[in-house]
Amino acid sequence: MNTTENITTQLPPQKASRWVWYLVLTFLVQFIALIFTSIAKNPPRGAAYREQVIHAMFFSLLPFAWSVFLIVKRRTVGESVVAYVALLLSLFWLRDMIWLVENFYAA
Repeated sequence: MNTTENITTQLPPQKASRWVWYLVLTFLVQFIALIFTSIAKNPPRGAAYREQVIHAMFFSLLPFAWSVFLIVKRRTVGESVVAYVALLLSLFWLRDMIWLVENFYAA
């Protein structure tokens, strides 16, 4: 008598793609940078406001740091696309930060 047992094989669980979360967090980081660097459009002059300008410079660096993190942690094509889009968007913030640095000591 030939008895065969039902052998079920389970595939190892696949890791879910995190590109949607990365996209949402990218927009959140961009929004935070926008809120805290509003001073970048019309920075105040004088020594009393230098601390605010330094904070604006710091928040201009956050999107770039986030995009570098995404590039390091990417696993799928979707995550790679989000990482490179975040890097492209962060270059605009770096451009504003360079403008702030150039005009930091302006009268």
